[in-house]
Amino acid sequence: MTLYPGTDIAFLKAPDRERSRDLRLCATRGHVHVLWLDVFLRNGGHRTVPVNLRLPRDHCTSWIKLRGRALGRDVHRISVHYDSFHDHSGHAVLRAEGQ
Repeated sequence: MTLYPGTDIAFLKAPDRERSRDLRLCATRGHVHVLWLDVFLRNGGHRTVPVNLRLPRDHCTSWIKLRGRALGRDVHRISVHYDSFHDHSGHAVLRAEGQ
């Protein structure tokens, strides 16, 4: 997902894995200040995860554990609340990974 400068919300597709215990976000082509995530599960559940991390270009967050009764969550989509900074190399691109 390409992010544009300013504060906004981006919706990322779920990681390719069917069930994820942990998530991480990776930024390329620009810097992003990730404020928090809203993780929506296929069963209708929802998790808000505070992050508050400045993510430099070409870096990933550490793994973020998905808490809940069940280990392994079937993630449907992720909304990322962020501040993006203009970088002369272009707009930041953000992706989600699961394990």
